[in-house]
Amino acid sequence: MNTNCYDNLVGLKGCTETTPTSGLYVNSLPGISTELVQGVIDSDDISYSDLWQSVIDNSFVRLRQDALRKLPKLTHNAASFDRVFFNTERLEQAYPKTSVSREAVYRGKFIECEESRYTSVFVQELQVWSQNQVAVDVKIFDLISGEELWSKHVEVTPGLNAIAINQEFTLTFNEHKLFVGIDCTNLDTYKSDNTSEFNTFSSLMGCDECADYWSTGGFDVDNAKIGVNTEKTEGNLEYNQQGGGGVQVRCKVGCSIDAFLCDNYDLFTDCWRYLLGSELMKYKMASPSLSYFANFSMEHTKELSMMFLKDYTESLDTALHHAPKDGWCFGCDGVQYVQRVNLIP
Repeated sequence: MNTNCYDNLVGLKGCTETTPTSGLYVNSLPGISTELVQGVIDSDDISYSDLWQSVIDNSFVRLRQDALRKLPKLTHNAASFDRVFFNTERLEQAYPKTSVSREAVYRGKFIECEESRYTSVFVQELQVWSQNQVAVDVKIFDLISGEELWSKHVEVTPGLNAIAINQEFTLTFNEHKLFVGIDCTNLDTYKSDNTSEFNTFSSLMGCDECADYWSTGGFDVDNAKIGVNTEKTEGNLEYNQQGGGGVQVRCKVGCSIDAFLCDNYDLFTDCWRYLLGSELMKYKMASPSLSYFANFSMEHTKELSMMFLKDYTESLDTALHHAPKDGWCFGCDGVQYVQRVNLIP
């Protein structure tokens, strides 16, 4: 779940350090300003900022669940955010195998995906056949911006290692160009001598009744490596590692409700503000002793929470009605289908 696009959409005065993206504050809702106390927090209580982040996190869970529930009804079941267009397979045992000596490079996969509205790449794990025990870095780079998107320091042991990543990436530009790799500066691996035993093809689910998805491209995964100290761009990648250097990246491409909500955050601003207000009142009812809440009656707080929830529901229906509904996740018309995956070990 990615809440970053909503973290600073609506603010809480006295807590939010930067101006909210929308310029709106939850305090402007009727009754909120008198419910909250801008005071010193007791040391035994949760901090003001921690409380607000919890409200945001819980509210986003509610928003995405409600959107998932309402969209199929609104689109006569055309919306399908559980649709997966591509899913790689696990690394197979490397027999016969060849030793790959350590080198100051990241070995892994170059993942390229053409633009389609509301899709994302979900990277599940990196698998590696290691010969030695060593601490290494696993990293993900955006090869368009050159930005490091994610990093994890782990220790691998001889044999097959599966390193959990579990990160979702929505589009920043008009396509995905990601590199997922492991630092092999001090890591020796095994690769297969027979690349065919490690090749796999795309698994398109949900739209295969619409067209022959083998006939067009749209998604590609290639074995690649890039220097540890080299600028992280597509032009600096080295391809065609036979057997993938003993590294596999498990990933999938599919529809993302988070991408839908983030792409249309401006339409959801009002309902988001009401939802935050309702969730904030729920915290008040659950923890009436917290020092930043005024000592209002519980009945008054319940009435506010229900009023905000009603306004949220009405505003959500309006936002969902007006949000653009095209691309892979709302049917198969005009879809550019997945073709194949190259050289996966």
